[in-house]
Amino acid sequence: GQAYANVNGTCVYPPYISGQQQTLRNMSQNYTVHNALPGDVFSWAITDWDGLPTNIATIIQGQGTNVLRIKLTNNVFESYPVYFQIVLTLTNANSSTRTVYYDVQLLDQIRP
Repeated sequence: GQAYANVNGTCVYPPYISGQQQTLRNMSQNYTVHNALPGDVFSWAITDWDGLPTNIATIIQGQGTNVLRIKLTNNVFESYPVYFQIVLTLTNANSSTRTVYYDVQLLDQIRP
């Protein structure tokens, strides 16, 4: 993302998430937030593309930290890819929030 100046004129970079954008059933994956501010509280969620909760993956580690570990379901779907989102809400000491979204595709197989 593009940097912006905060109220103090300091250059700030917006937070973003990195990790695998394509994954397979029954795999575990890590996702990391970058450019969080000191003191931010991390609240992760996994949603479908409508922002609704989904059981396509489960958070297995990292709630409240800057690195999330998820486990994908082993369920078979009628069609692929199946899309979902990693959603992170960052809350600072002033109780203001920033929300970051990261799109992920569940595939039936990874092709070279």
